[in-house]
Amino acid sequence: RIYYTILAVYVTWTFVCAYLFTTFGNPRLMVLVIANLSNVAIGLTSFLVLWTNLRLLPGPLRPGWISRIGVICCGMFYLGLASLVFYEKQLPALQEVLGWK
Repeated sequence: RIYYTILAVYVTWTFVCAYLFTTFGNPRLMVLVIANLSNVAIGLTSFLVLWTNLRLLPGPLRPGWISRIGVICCGMFYLGLASLVFYEKQLPALQEVLGWK
């Protein structure tokens, strides 16, 4: 039940996004937004994995300091990349599509 509910929400969201992008945007904007949202997802997922490993794993199985620092750097890199892409590419494109510029 849970799987099919998540699948239905995902498919519905995909159709809504495809409709919105074909109505109000262009394919280039769609690729920019989807790629940047993937960067946000990877960045947030890395912090979620770190939190889960530090809270739910028993002490001997928890990652060491080098692994923790690596996961934190990964999250910061992808979230930083997402913010730079949003500021430099997506924000001007969205302002143009919405007529704010």
